[in-house]
Amino acid sequence: MAVRSVRFALLLACFCASAALLGCGGGSSTAEVTGKITINNQAPGVKGIQVSFHGEKGQIITAPLKEDGSFVAEEVPVGEVKVGFVFVQPGLTPVKGRRSLKKADEETTVKSVPNPIPEQLRDFTTSNITVKVEAGKSNVFNYDIKP
Repeated sequence: MAVRSVRFALLLACFCASAALLGCGGGSSTAEVTGKITINNQAPGVKGIQVSFHGEKGQIITAPLKEDGSFVAEEVPVGEVKVGFVFVQPGLTPVKGRRSLKKADEETTVKSVPNPIPEQLRDFTTSNITVKVEAGKSNVFNYDIKP
């Protein structure tokens, strides 16, 4: 009986030590990023612009811009994150699970709006924009797009 108690005590001690080393919920691998995106130092003036954050392990988080250009992106991976911009034509919505768009309401005509994002900034691999995201800190990303 004493051997069982000793084994149980050792097993419990190992479990507790492992939990302490792993951080049992202590550190977060994501964080919130807030900021403001402008075009030529002015509010974008067009709906459909999103800022996208691309983590080192392939995670992608997008956040839509409000009318004034401000955004809140939640669960952005911590570390050096690449940034790109997405423009979704107003009146079109992404088709879940596909890289295509459909009309939000098939009976309405969608008026095409020119994409205000320069081509280089549309892809995180060519934008050359990065931001360091840190857990537990106020992460602010402001950027002025120059067409």
